Amino acid sequence: MHTPTLFLVNVALSIVVSITLFCTGHRRYPELYIWAAAIALHATGYALGGLRGQISDVWSIVVGNTVITLALALLAEGVYQFQQRTPPRRLVWLPIPFTLITFAWFIDNLGARLLLSGVIVSFQIMLILHPLLARHRQTAGRGQYIMVLGFFMTLGGMLFRVIQVLANHVPKTLFDPSPYYSFIFFGNLLALLLVTVGMIMMVQENTLHKLLITEQRNRRLLSQVRRLAYRDELTHLPNRRALTDQLQQAATSRRGTDHGHLALLFIDLDHFKALNDRYGHLAGDEVLKEVARRLRGHIRKGDTVARLGGDEFVVLLNNLDDDYNMAREQVLPLAVKMLNGLNAAYVLDMDSRSVTSAPEHHCTASIGIHVFKAPDAAAENLLDLADTAMYQAKKSGRGAICFVDQVIDEST
Repeated sequence: MHTPTLFLVNVALSIVVSITLFCTGHRRYPELYIWAAAIALHATGYALGGLRGQISDVWSIVVGNTVITLALALLAEGVYQFQQRTPPRRLVWLPIPFTLITFAWFIDNLGARLLLSGVIVSFQIMLILHPLLARHRQTAGRGQYIMVLGFFMTLGGMLFRVIQVLANHVPKTLFDPSPYYSFIFFGNLLALLLVTVGMIMMVQENTLHKLLITEQRNRRLLSQVRRLAYRDELTHLPNRRALTDQLQQAATSRRGTDHGHLALLFIDLDHFKALNDRYGHLAGDEVLKEVARRLRGHIRKGDTVARLGGDEFVVLLNNLDDDYNMAREQVLPLAVKMLNGLNAAYVLDMDSRSVTSAPEHHCTASIGIHVFKAPDAAAENLLDLADTAMYQAKKSGRGAICFVDQVIDEST
């Protein structure tokens, strides 16, 4: 392998990589701009070193190696920027003045410079590898591993250089045809490709990971919104909207078929305001939750309990008999069972030191029932009919049950 050619390819590739990273960069990912600047400085440092003998040694040796050290410091800054962490800046930037001073001191000693550059670059690469390896579980994707592999290749080349110098294998010039140094330059070339691919993959994979997290968060929020839109917050029962939708679905699925009757039981607690006035709204909320629990315990599989608001509840009974009178006979014992369950005493769990035992509250409920087949009327109209029957039950003395047809009979 021709060493000057490998050297020139390193410079050219670094320029191309720098332009690629800069064009790929985005304000959301400033680390790409930092890495692009670092690779550009890397190309500059190599170019200055390659001009040895054509420009001043100060520029070629001192400035060139200092620029390469600056490039590695920027690479470290980019990694920490990507991880949104604060870098140990003293350690990151200290090699720059150290390189400037030591290379100026050993400007005429190639062996010392090779040893120094091997040690300094190895130290800087370890500063880059440390955050990558320490946070690899928190970083999404495989780009980080490709990047790490590239830096390990460079680190291996630098350590190999140090070993060669310590073994007194010092080249006469930078472009010595020794296969050892050709191997180092070739390894640096491959490492540059791996690091670049890793950088771009890390950013792309991080973007996809954030999009996935955002999508999952949006799904959870949407699920929560739907739950709040269709569930009563206090009792966790379906609310008015959910019940209306269910009635509309029942109308659609049953139209034109021979399914049996349905029944709406409109339930209203009697004198509920007096409970709130005496014990407060917290006690009232506890009673409403207990009412929901009792109603759920009295319905059949496939039936629905919903809370419309306040102290109003609705039970939707499905799969009743195809004959209206038989359907009424099925509904009535269920309604009586619910009414008896609601009339039982409610123990109010009040946090009061002055009360030795929890007080009990007794209340009744009024139930209006509308039995129907596939509904042609709107859901709200069906609820209004059941509501009318419920108010008739209240007029009958509260704690009663009334069917819609009873209301119609009385009105005629």
